[in-house]
Amino acid sequence: MMESSNLLFKIPISDKVLTKNVIATYKVTSQAECLLHCYKTEGCQSYNYEYTPIYNTEGKLGLCELNNKRMTSCPLRKVRKEGHGYFEEMNVPEKELYGSEKNPGLSCLDINSCHDNDGEYWVSSEQTSWNVTKVFCYMNSVKDTNLINLAQDKSASQSATSNDAPAGRAVDGNKNTDFHKYSCTHTPGPGTNSPWWRVDLQNVVGIIES
Repeated sequence: MMESSNLLFKIPISDKVLTKNVIATYKVTSQAECLLHCYKTEGCQSYNYEYTPIYNTEGKLGLCELNNKRMTSCPLRKVRKEGHGYFEEMNVPEKELYGSEKNPGLSCLDINSCHDNDGEYWVSSEQTSWNVTKVFCYMNSVKDTNLINLAQDKSASQSATSNDAPAGRAVDGNKNTDFHKYSCTHTPGPGTNSPWWRVDLQNVVGIIES
């Protein structure tokens, strides 16, 4: 039997919905049915509901959208939509803006679920405020569109250079894989102790994956 407290949602915000955070969509006959879908769906923190007539004798179906974020955390995702209402749980503590020091995201890609603008945000691998790092997120890059090469033409170095192939070749924009086309860097061969290569991005940047 489910506890009634788990089904308590705040008075809806009329004519508003949360966008870009929808994790599931249903056609339902009532708001109560939408609420039950949210309760049964892992990660659902709020939902948008398209109102149906009070006396729905014709069986009209309304749109139910389940969200994985709350409007309090992602206020920039709030948009006006007549005939709809936004609902979120009552028994969840209010959180600060997502990506802030007290409410960090998991990565730039994760923070992009609430923010579209490039800028400084806070991340934590455990999503707690105990161990957080401020990073600069390029939102176009994390969406894999209009990718930006943050390393191009930046200062690069390596443990040692051989065959007249300096570290800067790796970030000069030349993607030719033929070494003889002056496009590749080179460190000494076998016997070299722990060769390395590095680049200074001249900013703190969040890493999506490595």
